[in-house]
Amino acid sequence: MSKYFIRSQLVRDAGLFLLQKVALFRRSRGSTAILVNSLPKAGTHLVTATLGGHKDLIHSRIHIELEEVSTTNEWPATLHFEPDLQRLDRRLHQIRPGFFGSSHLPWRHELSEHLLSKNIRVIYIVRNSEARLRSQVHYITELKRLSHHKQLTEYADFEARLSALRAGMPRIDPAHPGLAPAGLIEEEFAGWETDSSENILIVHFEDLVGVRGGGDDSRRIEAIRDILKHCELPHSMNDAEELHSVTLNRKSATYRAGTI
Repeated sequence: MSKYFIRSQLVRDAGLFLLQKVALFRRSRGSTAILVNSLPKAGTHLVTATLGGHKDLIHSRIHIELEEVSTTNEWPATLHFEPDLQRLDRRLHQIRPGFFGSSHLPWRHELSEHLLSKNIRVIYIVRNSEARLRSQVHYITELKRLSHHKQLTEYADFEARLSALRAGMPRIDPAHPGLAPAGLIEEEFAGWETDSSENILIVHFEDLVGVRGGGDDSRRIEAIRDILKHCELPHSMNDAEELHSVTLNRKSATYRAGTI
């Protein structure tokens, strides 16, 4: 490991530490921790980019991986997910009041109750299934570091890769880790949409994406207002419009669907 890498890491860590201290200094007593959750490529980055534009919120840089908070190693991981609440708490502890983090965790009753007991505000993003899968194909194809990159890119073209995500891919070896069928994965997350817990807000990707992503800016502003209210922040129309303007041009690969 080079001295330049170590020096850069130390600078990043010091910078994040200072940001956290500044953020904690200006936090109100009523502030809560926020967890942005969704299926992969449903819009977690879109929401975190929006939250990141608010002057009183700080990104914790914590993304909770399913495998690190599950009690089982059975495959496919999404279908066999059982939350390890102690390990989860260690991760949640890093998302302090006034901070936000992200995850792709399937719905489980005990998980929902635990987040409520910890006063974690959950923002769950829902996106059109076909658009989400198309975005996921682009994402896995372009990032060689992803575990499914090699296996998915062995399929001939975009449509073949899209069909592979829909049908699922077999687990063969470490280079071919496999993936459960998209429909089964979606079923594991569906409980978030019907969960009536007061700490869960459902946000539709199509509402938040705005004109830039083929939507409507008035719907985006209303969605931002709902998010601000849910996060116990000032949520007047002016507050929502200001955050909309600040975050309007932030980039996100999640916008892509098909050739977009």
